[in-house]
Amino acid sequence: MLPEKEYIEIKEKFQRIFNYQDFVELINDVGDRIYNRFTYLDVSFILSLANHNRPKRYFGYSLIKKNGGKRIINAPYPELKSILSILKEILYAHYTPHDCATGYIPGRSIVDNALMHVNKEVVITLDIKDFFHSFRYERIKNCFMTEPFLLVNQQEKIADLLTSLVTHPIKMDKEEFALKRLPQGSPSSPMLSNILCHKLDEDLSKLALQYSATYSRYADDLTLSADRNVLKCNEFRTQLIKIIEVHHQLSINKQKVRIQRKPYKQSVTGLIVNEKVNVPKKYVKRLRMYLFYWEKYGYNKASIIYLRDYSKLHQNKSFENINLINAISGKLQYLKMIKGEPDQTYNKLNRRFEKLKKSRQNKIDEIYELKSFIRNRYGLSDAKNSNLIKPYFVFFDTETNGLPKSFDAPIEDTENWPRLVQLAYMVCDTNGGVLMKENLIIKPDGFVIPKEASDLHGITNEIAFRQGKEVEAVLGGNFLNALKEASLVIGHNLSFDSSIIGAEFFRMGQENWISKKKTVCTMKLSTDFCAIQASQGYKWPKLSELYFKLFNEELEGAHNALFDVEATARCFWELKKRGVINIDSIHSQS
Repeated sequence: MLPEKEYIEIKEKFQRIFNYQDFVELINDVGDRIYNRFTYLDVSFILSLANHNRPKRYFGYSLIKKNGGKRIINAPYPELKSILSILKEILYAHYTPHDCATGYIPGRSIVDNALMHVNKEVVITLDIKDFFHSFRYERIKNCFMTEPFLLVNQQEKIADLLTSLVTHPIKMDKEEFALKRLPQGSPSSPMLSNILCHKLDEDLSKLALQYSATYSRYADDLTLSADRNVLKCNEFRTQLIKIIEVHHQLSINKQKVRIQRKPYKQSVTGLIVNEKVNVPKKYVKRLRMYLFYWEKYGYNKASIIYLRDYSKLHQNKSFENINLINAISGKLQYLKMIKGEPDQTYNKLNRRFEKLKKSRQNKIDEIYELKSFIRNRYGLSDAKNSNLIKPYFVFFDTETNGLPKSFDAPIEDTENWPRLVQLAYMVCDTNGGVLMKENLIIKPDGFVIPKEASDLHGITNEIAFRQGKEVEAVLGGNFLNALKEASLVIGHNLSFDSSIIGAEFFRMGQENWISKKKTVCTMKLSTDFCAIQASQGYKWPKLSELYFKLFNEELEGAHNALFDVEATARCFWELKKRGVINIDSIHSQS
């Protein structure tokens, strides 16, 4: 967050906007305040980002919900994301949060939301269906044309520009066409959703007050509490539905309406509110359990138990975080936030945790803990299986600041090979389970990222300086350990990516571990399978071409290392399934 004085200045400058140039100058000013080092943007660039037909604006994907349904996520590419982050601060400068709104507001949390409903006879929770996607272009533009923005008359074109920047065409289930909506996954959407819901919060607060009830909202979760079941009152129920679904054109998810009465457990945004705000008993019980396993069986076995339990609870997710220390630390921090630092339960558990950390003898890297986990998982023994192939693979992909002068040059010719800008990699077991995944940006040191490269992968010099890490930290940490222990290193157009990493290793004075490993290039091994005719036989397929051939769907997010490496892994396992790639024959090669 910026200092309060700066938000006042931002709001005053916004009120003096009359044309595109004024608006872009405000974007540049706020960008400087946030990022310190911010490249000056011009009107044409902002207008291009607002164009919904622009390629590489958003990339879409879906997450599996607990009930098995899908949550659609639309995340902006880096250039648009940085602009939307600036707009979020401009929106916040105009926003006075309603007392009943607690989500996405600095200084407020799920604890504040739950506190409003402590020790009530009845707690009623409702959920708004497709919350972000319920806000369409016309409604958002109208918001910018009214208080507190008032972009009217000659300023209406600014309202259109703002609305175009914060919306994106999204097609929902059972809809024939994509409509311009507020995307879930944009940094500006949470703040804007609160502004759009301000009148809803006012109306529901007044309704609750008329019936001696209390109302609060945390994003799409609405809560009402009282000393009687107000939903039994026909007039209240009619007014509630009318306000939400008629006046504000939102839909109540009928399957998620819950009426919770005393003395039974009453829960608000995951917290118990019967007598005071507290975590569920099972939360503390599980935390004690993992500490006990660590104390009794040691760190590695406790890690195995934790990962086994995690995979059962989150069947639709990969267990990427294999570090039990981080898991317990996060759970303790959450417990402290809810119960408070002086809380006796928190302090007892935290002391046990700190003692275990200090007494841990083998402070080995995560990848070796991963190795131990895999061997235990498959019932392997080093003594009995000394010649056994290590059962995990490393997939990786790179983005760079250009192309080499010669693709055949040795890696020692560092003037030839471009610099690494982004590295994404995955560590998988032999069944395709993701055991570790990282997506890393490199901070430029002695090189720049030209515009033509940024246009391809979306990583500008500003983004790399702000989000990047030193190349030694990126290549000398978990990735290096993963390479050392991998039985196969896999990529698409692997010779290029291997040369990029090899040249960086050479610059660092580090041994090139990729050259010591057996490798699989999905590009070369799928050439005959794709059978794309060229002037002299079949050409090597692009990743997008292989992906379409295998799955009959377009590859989203190409030229982003993370999406490319995930797509490469999916293609590899499908090629293996179809018999195009034979791992046993690769391992048998000398």
